[in-house]
Amino acid sequence: MRDERGQALLIVLGIGAVVMILLMALMMTTDSEIKQARSNQSDYSLDWVGRSARSIVQESFNEYIWGPIAQGIEDKEKINEGLIIDSLLSNDPLMILENALSVTRQEADKMYFVVDLDDPNVIVPGTASITNKLDDNRGFDAALTVRPGGTAHFSGDNSMYVFPISFEANVRSRVTAKSSKVNSGFNRETTTAFGNFTMYICRGSFSAYVMFMEETGGVRLTVNDHIKGPMHSNGAWNFVGNPSTLLTGTVTQSDKLAGFYVGNKKYPTDGDHYPPNEKDPQKIKVRPIFQRGFYRGVPKISLPTDLSEFKDGVLYGRSVPAGNVGIVLPTTGDETTPGDITPGGGIYIKGDADITLQQGDKSQTYLIVQYETKREQVYNPKKNKWEWQDIEYRYEHTITEDYSTEKTTVTTKTVMNGDEGNPTITGPTIHNRTFRVNPESTLRQNAIYVDGNITALNGEIDRNASLSVCAKKDVTINGHLRYEDKDDVTAPHKLGVLSETGDVTVDYFVDENGKAPEEIDMHASIMTPHGVFSLCDALQRAVVYPDLNQGKGKLNIWGGIISQQLGATEKTVQNQGYGLMCEYDNRLMYDPPPLFPKLESCKMTTNKPGGIGSGGSEGEETTIQWIWSAN
Repeated sequence: MRDERGQALLIVLGIGAVVMILLMALMMTTDSEIKQARSNQSDYSLDWVGRSARSIVQESFNEYIWGPIAQGIEDKEKINEGLIIDSLLSNDPLMILENALSVTRQEADKMYFVVDLDDPNVIVPGTASITNKLDDNRGFDAALTVRPGGTAHFSGDNSMYVFPISFEANVRSRVTAKSSKVNSGFNRETTTAFGNFTMYICRGSFSAYVMFMEETGGVRLTVNDHIKGPMHSNGAWNFVGNPSTLLTGTVTQSDKLAGFYVGNKKYPTDGDHYPPNEKDPQKIKVRPIFQRGFYRGVPKISLPTDLSEFKDGVLYGRSVPAGNVGIVLPTTGDETTPGDITPGGGIYIKGDADITLQQGDKSQTYLIVQYETKREQVYNPKKNKWEWQDIEYRYEHTITEDYSTEKTTVTTKTVMNGDEGNPTITGPTIHNRTFRVNPESTLRQNAIYVDGNITALNGEIDRNASLSVCAKKDVTINGHLRYEDKDDVTAPHKLGVLSETGDVTVDYFVDENGKAPEEIDMHASIMTPHGVFSLCDALQRAVVYPDLNQGKGKLNIWGGIISQQLGATEKTVQNQGYGLMCEYDNRLMYDPPPLFPKLESCKMTTNKPGGIGSGGSEGEETTIQWIWSAN
């Protein structure tokens, strides 16, 4: 099983302090060559054994990098930022691997691994002698040497540590042959691969996950859910169906047993399908598709207990407004002088608010609407006296950042008792500069903190904007959240949506005919450390396509969901609700939304930074390269 096979790899000293031998005891994701081998058990050609051996070695080593090595680096008990800096300054990435894998450089001289080609999913540690006890007719052994592949360095923007690594793989294949005076009874072939990869390591943010759950509850992932990117649960993932969910990134959980449902009955299983020992595809009841492995029993990752750092970063030492509602901006001015938008701080909102995001021509507008009821004395001309009445106020704050002029314009409209014909207008007030919530950065970044509920959130993010929105309580998303030019690899736009103590609920999307939309777009990293992200019950029950064969609607997440608990997006009825289409934005690994909570641990990837991608196995820019040559 994939979560245990990495334990068979040992790292040792080969030459001096730079050569490492890796013993790989990994399960390979079965490829077309191996499938062909199972249907042709009589193929004993040396060429076939060699090709299969090379395929297994390459895929196994790739999975070991994505699995045990990455997980070891992300274990805060093994790796800290100080050790990474020491490793960088001494140009010794093997120091990181030693600690990540909990091995020493003096453990062994050379190790091999052996695979039974009759059943390539059974991989057994070998010894220094070339033997294969499971198959006396054919087999192979392999040894890998790893060394620094260049000078370790900081990235250009100092956001990550970069470790180039090179490796050499020697694979010896053998098949039986007729014994003679000149033939010992085996034909042998040796092939060598030279390759390299780069480890990019940084202090991780929770936005590095496409899906992170403290617990999943009773919610199950189904064939309607496609999740592309890294996933983790401090509990256990639940699956149903064969085929079940398509998962293109590395999947981890802290519990040893995952939940596999057949009907409404749960079967806790230490495996990646159910029944765990069943090999006949037709008899497997539950089978998720793990393209980068499923690792169980990994250390828990603590969600933040509060988001006070977010609130403090937005206020940046300023006072909370008096009264029940109001906003605070980071300006130097007063009531008579506009002043400048100063570095440090964002938009602080006291009380509940509706927020609409409007993208313009190199500009970003925030329309903030608040409501308040005040008990006031009002003159009644009919009675010729003053009376106490409840007056309804609506405050509309329009804040626009113009990135071409580097100015911010603020206008406030106040309406009493719905009298749109007689509003009070304050502004426009024009401030120099746009928001820089991080005073130590020159990047355009803004953050909004609502000390209450966000009762409505929707809109579009300009390609030049980077924004996080956080509510003290619940967040209700009542419209699409979309990036301008989502697929533009050069655009810095990012969006974080957070609830400090409550839930994030998608609750909207019914047109004039009462029909729910076919697709819902959420381009954001969404975080609820003490709550649930889910669709409202009406959307879970919505029948998007009356024809049962057309399936369900699609909830498209471009970013991630980090939550205390996984909420539902659909009902068990075939065509009710929405399938979850979660796709990771690779940029969030290195460059999270403003003030987004950080992990206590580091993160490692071998993908090239800076590109927009799903974090899955298809179409990504990986740095792992292999070149094979026959000896």
